[in-house]
Amino acid sequence: MQISVDPDRTTYEMFKNDVRRFNQQALLELIATKCSALQDKEVMRWSPYFPWALAATAQASLLYGNPYRSTIPREADLARCCLLYSNITPLETAGAPLTAPLSVLTRIAFEQFPYQESGSEEVARADAFFNGYSGRKTLEVISEETLNELLGASVTEAVGVGLLLHGGAYHNRGYYDPGWLDQPNFADVLEVVPRHTIENVIKTHYLIDIPGFRAKAAEAPANALLPQYTFNPLTERPFIQMSDGRALAPVPHLVTRKLSPIELYYAGIKRFGVAFTRDMGELFEDYVGRQFETLPRATVTPEIEYRVKKDHVKTVDWFVNLGSHLLLIEAKASRFTLGSRIGDEPLETQLQNTIGKAFTQLNRTHKALLDGQLGESLPRDLPVIGIVATLDSAYGMNGVFVRKLLPDTDMPVLVASARDIEMLVAIGQREDINPILQGIISGEQATWHLGPALSEHYQQGDKNPLHEAAWAKYPFS
Repeated sequence: MQISVDPDRTTYEMFKNDVRRFNQQALLELIATKCSALQDKEVMRWSPYFPWALAATAQASLLYGNPYRSTIPREADLARCCLLYSNITPLETAGAPLTAPLSVLTRIAFEQFPYQESGSEEVARADAFFNGYSGRKTLEVISEETLNELLGASVTEAVGVGLLLHGGAYHNRGYYDPGWLDQPNFADVLEVVPRHTIENVIKTHYLIDIPGFRAKAAEAPANALLPQYTFNPLTERPFIQMSDGRALAPVPHLVTRKLSPIELYYAGIKRFGVAFTRDMGELFEDYVGRQFETLPRATVTPEIEYRVKKDHVKTVDWFVNLGSHLLLIEAKASRFTLGSRIGDEPLETQLQNTIGKAFTQLNRTHKALLDGQLGESLPRDLPVIGIVATLDSAYGMNGVFVRKLLPDTDMPVLVASARDIEMLVAIGQREDINPILQGIISGEQATWHLGPALSEHYQQGDKNPLHEAAWAKYPFS
């Protein structure tokens, strides 16, 4: 299959115009078929069908295409669209913030890495995060009732509907047909999750029509120099309402990611304001502590309040005594903005205001520990490792380009996403994580994303206890 793409200059406009040549529904169906096939096998290096390129092609078709075009796309046409997208030449000028190495690496990571991660952790995290809360503090707005409002059902039921939708889309070329619920073979499904619940979750959480899709895209901030990195509403509403009444998920992978707590972040802010983000911070802090409490050889202590002259000061969120090391853990639940994700100017400021403040807190707590201000419950003679736990992805946060923007620390520090923490805890059910962490911080892996650094220690049978408990509760799991 010979496909010609100019390697010297490809613009987003060229990509967009190529996409809009085709019948919209036929192209979306072809994308969904290809995306479903990718879930069974890895993308070959020579293949143009990278999932992020397919998602961008679907986005362009929904924004600029129409159902009246008569040209039906073939696989070669879709391959050309994906190649055009992958070959887009950035329009930023040399020396601008967008050309800095950190900016380039950040937008590539946030565009591509989510499509290469398993969705099972995102699904399991939902119940463990919301329903497993210890209740140690009273939350301001998040409750069973408010989550029902955001999801259209309880967390457990919404996950069940999401699993049903993903399975349907995966086995039916991206489609979910509401008429399936009338079939006799769905009677058992409706005994587990009532029909009105399924329909409410789909309407509230998953489905959007094409005018609504375009309106959401128009609301999102765009960067004229990087039009290919604009917000894709499919990440918020992965199913498109088709004219025949069916719903099509052009990128079925996004259906399971929609179940992750972080995907409720902006919806919660829009409905309940900043109080929702404060509650998310409390829930995440609690979640991180409960994760480490499952380690069989660890002693976990929550934050300690101490005095500095007349002021009351709080330590980091958690102390984890592993026997040969003491972990100081600070949890951050804030999410990177769209501008930060593409490497725009707010990136440095956001890093300093989140990860940077966590580094400062780790230093302050470590000094208080060594000065004996935290009481006798914590050992002062153990080597200390700091961990900044993030609810959002932590791509590149341990790399040199990020670290030079942050305060120096008097201990080794690793930035770890929720997914990284979950993998570390799963490994820790089987073996001591002390030597693993020591090996990472003392070698070149200290600058890696923690997940890949842990992957060589992870075994197929490793299970995260909180995730296993969550899966046991879910319908259709």
